[in-house]
Amino acid sequence: MRTCLLTLLAGGVYAVDNGMARTPQIGWNNWNTFACDVDESLLLETSRLLINYGLRDAGYQYVVLDDCWSTGRGEDGYVVVDTNKFPNSLKHISDTLHSQKLLFGMYSSDGEMTCARYGLWHHISTENRPSADCFTVGSLDYEAQDAESFASYGVDYLKYDNCYNKGRFGTPMVTFNRFNDMAKALKATGRHILYGL
Repeated sequence: MRTCLLTLLAGGVYAVDNGMARTPQIGWNNWNTFACDVDESLLLETSRLLINYGLRDAGYQYVVLDDCWSTGRGEDGYVVVDTNKFPNSLKHISDTLHSQKLLFGMYSSDGEMTCARYGLWHHISTENRPSADCFTVGSLDYEAQDAESFASYGVDYLKYDNCYNKGRFGTPMVTFNRFNDMAKALKATGRHILYGL
């Protein structure tokens, strides 16, 4: 029985041979400690600490910017980066990390909003907040624009969540198609971006 099981397991693993994710990706993500309290200086200070404490050399390559980095969508459908938090641009952060031999990761959600429901409302007092219909910073129906933006920022990894998907769930194929839309959009950019669900 043991021989049979080992033979079955040794049959092979199917994977895309593109040179990515040959080992598990490890690094730092701001969400569990800082949630939405994130900005450019936090990311760059974290990269410095990863290097100074020897974590980069131990394999911690990724610095991942999680939720709460945008202020909504522009009229052209592209996500607008919060320039109060990231005054020198996300591309500047990416370039800095790459010069330090680190990789840059970002977050989005396969819904109309991100999981933190972070959007235009973060600049508005509680009593004047708009309805949930105004929160449009998730990637649902904007996969091509968002993938293009991630590539232009120099992103190496995308953490893709599953919140506020407008009822587009219920069967495995419906969910697969939503996630596959972003996979295809990332591939179309021509940049190798590791895609994590």
